[in-house]
Order: sequence, then C-alpha cells, then structure tokens
Amino acid sequence: MNIELKNWLIATRPWSIPASAVPVIAAGGWLYATAHKLPWELAFVVLLSAVLFQLAGNLISDYFDFTRGVDTLETAGSRTLPDGIFRPRTILLYGCFVLTTASGLGLFLAIKSGPFLFYLGLFGVVSTSFYYALKYRGFGVFLIFIVFGPCIASGTEYALTSRLSWPVFLLSLPIGFLTTAILHANDIRDMPHDQTAGIQTFALWLGRRNAERFYRFLIATPYFLVGFYCFIGTLPCMSLLTLVTIPLANSAIRNLNDVEKINNLDRQTALLQSAFSIVLIASLAQKFFESTGI
Repeated sequence: MNIELKNWLIATRPWSIPASAVPVIAAGGWLYATAHKLPWELAFVVLLSAVLFQLAGNLISDYFDFTRGVDTLETAGSRTLPDGIFRPRTILLYGCFVLTTASGLGLFLAIKSGPFLFYLGLFGVVSTSFYYALKYRGFGVFLIFIVFGPCIASGTEYALTSRLSWPVFLLSLPIGFLTTAILHANDIRDMPHDQTAGIQTFALWLGRRNAERFYRFLIATPYFLVGFYCFIGTLPCMSLLTLVTIPLANSAIRNLNDVEKINNLDRQTALLQSAFSIVLIASLAQKFFESTGI
C-alpha cells in the first residue's frame, strides 16, 4: 500500500470501526432473525453512513485534542498530528469532508424512511462536530453511550423499516455499555496527561478509585442485561453464551492496576466488546429458527 494512502487511513483510526459497525449489524441481525425482509442495499448504506460519522468524529476530535495540547508525543491515538505527518488544518478539512459525505448518505436514508431519521442525523452531525467540547467537560462518556448504543441501533431499524421497537433499543444497551467502557479505559489511562492539559474528563471528575469502579460497572452491566433479557424472553437462551467472554472481562479489570498493561486497556476492552457482540449477534440465529419454524 502506498505510504501516503496508508497515513490517510491511519488518521481516521480504522481499528475503531467496530464501535459503529456492531450496533448496525446487531439491529439488522435482529430484524432479519424476526422474519423481516430487509432491503440489503439500504442496509449497506446505513452501515457506511454510521462508520463515516464515526471516522469524521475521530478526525475532528484529533484536531482539537492536538491544537489544545491534549494529544502529545506521550499520548496514544493515530499519532499523525503529534508525529507531524499532517498539518492540523488538513485533518480538520479531512474530517469535514468525511462528515459531509456521511451526512449526504444520512439525508438519502431520511428521504427513503421518514423525518425521524433526519432529526437523528442532525443530532449525529452536532455530536460529531462538538464531541470534543463535551469530552473536555466530563460528558463524553454519556454521549458515546447514547450514540453508539440506542441511536445507531434504533436509527438502523428506522432506516430499514420506518418504525421503532423496544427489542432493538434493549439490544443496543449492552453494546453501548461496552463501547463506552473503551472510551473510559482510554480516559483512565490518560488521566495524568488530561489533567496537565487542563481538561475535565469524566474519569478525572470521578477520581481514580471511582473511575475504576465505574469501569467495572460498564463491563459487568451487559452480562446482567443479557441475563435479564433472556429471562423475560426478549433474547433467546442461546444469548447466555456471552458468558464465555467473562475471562476477557476479568482480565481487563485486573489490568486496571497494572502500570504497564493499562496502556493497552482500551484495546483490550475493544477486544472484549467485539467478542461479546459477535457471540450476542450469532445467538440471534435461535430467534431466526423460532420465527421461521425451522
């Protein structure tokens, strides 16, 4: 791959794509499993739009983090700005271009489905553009939960069916908690740097000990939710197989107090989120067999 093209890709942080792709796939999987005939061409557009919104947010956030001294040579991230690969203005314009493309796809979907998606897309544009401002004031984790949980999943359902349902909303919550845990793990790791930069993430607002407790809450809650959903019949019993990912969860929690391993806690949490989500989505096959009588 051309080195220059590779840098353009790295700048978007493509390794974070599962955060936006998983709720789309989960919602689509639920709809398909419950005997809905899906317009697959629109499903692809939904997936692409959600991913582009996320990548635009990564770029715009990186611009503000670098220009405000939050991202330095000592912190993680795409590193294209701290390493001088791109100028800050280039990354900002790049982010605006990706956001415009995502918005165009979202507008197309809103025309196809209905006005609710237009307002949801408008919320997505504002969230993408000003996420950094909320993060600096301690509200970033709440926005991430709302966007990467209910908003993307319910938006997917509406784009494909022009309606909303409680099961898709409930299905999005465990995924949203684990995606939020990825950001919170990053914030715990960067607490010293963020404090020096003068910003107030939710982790800093809580303090180290309570931030660790909140991380444990974000990791544990999805398992309780899946168990409850199985009990009330929203999810099939097969969804309890998500319990096989508990060793990954325990490993991540243990690394909270490991000075060296905490540097990779966000990646380890992302691995947990992916594994949990894959098992959860795969378990919907039981729902498909039940609804089709196979």
